[in-house]
Amino acid sequence: MVNTSLTETARVAIRATVCPSCEKRPPGSESWIPQQARPCESACPIFESINRLLGIARAQDLSGFGECEDAITDGVCPNCTVSTSPGDYCPSRVSCSCPLFCHSARVLETLEKLVRHRHVTATTPATPHPRPVDQAR
Repeated sequence: MVNTSLTETARVAIRATVCPSCEKRPPGSESWIPQQARPCESACPIFESINRLLGIARAQDLSGFGECEDAITDGVCPNCTVSTSPGDYCPSRVSCSCPLFCHSARVLETLEKLVRHRHVTATTPATPHPRPVDQAR
């Protein structure tokens, strides 16, 4: 079994769930495998802030869009390095063209599931292998 980092696993999960419907993706990339990085990732606020988003997913149970939006607006947007004017007056956010803002609910839902799965896997004790029955008895 390959042991991948949580960040890389999150990138793959986002590529599988969010990228195929993103309007900023390169033409034809919706058919690419999730393990293949997209050329748009270096300018994507989702991938740029993946570790902050994982932190939000770990810290909160975000059930509604308003909570997702607030968590991203407070925890990610002010530190965005993709925008020329990050925060409340981000032109991409105001025009609803920021991939993170447009797909925030799906991004956090995906990352919450991933974090929850990793937590359950890490805290569940391994099932011991059954001992072979002694045939000599």
